Amino acid sequence: RADPSISIEEDGPLSATLRIEFVLRLPIGLNDSRKSRSEEQVDCQVISLVTLRNGARRVDIKTRINNQARDHRLRVIFPTGLVNATTSCAEGQFDVVERPIARPDTSDWVEQPMFDYPQRSFVDVSDGEYGLAILNKGLSEYEVREDKDCSIALTLMRCFRFQLCMRNVGGRWLDWENQPDSQMQGWHEFEYAIYPHRGRWTDSDVFAQAHGFNLPMRMVQCGQHQGALPKALSFLTIEPKTLVPSGIKLSESGNAIIVRVFNPTSEKVKGTIKFFRSLRSVRLVRLDEQAVEELKVKNGSCVEIEAGPKQIVTVEITPQRQIGD
Repeated sequence: RADPSISIEEDGPLSATLRIEFVLRLPIGLNDSRKSRSEEQVDCQVISLVTLRNGARRVDIKTRINNQARDHRLRVIFPTGLVNATTSCAEGQFDVVERPIARPDTSDWVEQPMFDYPQRSFVDVSDGEYGLAILNKGLSEYEVREDKDCSIALTLMRCFRFQLCMRNVGGRWLDWENQPDSQMQGWHEFEYAIYPHRGRWTDSDVFAQAHGFNLPMRMVQCGQHQGALPKALSFLTIEPKTLVPSGIKLSESGNAIIVRVFNPTSEKVKGTIKFFRSLRSVRLVRLDEQAVEELKVKNGSCVEIEAGPKQIVTVEITPQRQIGD
């Protein structure tokens, strides 16, 4: 265990940040037999900046680690306290994958399983009444531990000696010691966030929080000019929140806008896409933008869509005014 030093890094009207510093004393690596850790130890400095922004519903964390140890995995553990939760839910490719927390009896299995699973931008645990989502930027491995706190473990780094099994050379392992980057030595930075919420992930805006954390709003300053747009405006409005936007782009023809959404739930979802200006036409298209059918425009700027369970839906929107006007 390490004794942390905690100080106030920032305390302003828009955000407050705590700075937490400590040193992890870890074995330098595996011993020569590669069956246990070395008795020799090294210091690994850890600095975490914990930020809460005004009006935010999540806590953002940025952790920097000076890794001097080899052959180890470093994780952050979040005790959820959701002891009645039975499954975890993690974002996948156009999906949210639900997995059981309970471990099966594997005493008679030849090969023991791993309970580390892949994720994209979040993993969520809920007991139905309350939930806790851990958001991340580029940290693709998690585990929900079957312990008294139903803890979520987020992997920051895996440090290992790169080896390759050469079956055509007697089935022996060959070390590639000339590729030391697999040990992740030196300073590394990781970003993740804690987002508590009510209900399950489908009842809250976990997706919006996770994607907003990964792709924050970009501000652009421009010069003085004339314009007819109001001070507050949404380019697109997609409802309900269980329809997740995955892409907005110009069509390959250059004359329309392609909007792609997906339904990660296990139920059919009916929703709407509303554009900020009047529409000439809307078509349901395939991923390659080939037309499937015309969709009816309602109230001049809105279209209704339907997405089956785990379905991707792509529409082509043509505004009344030419794009760029």
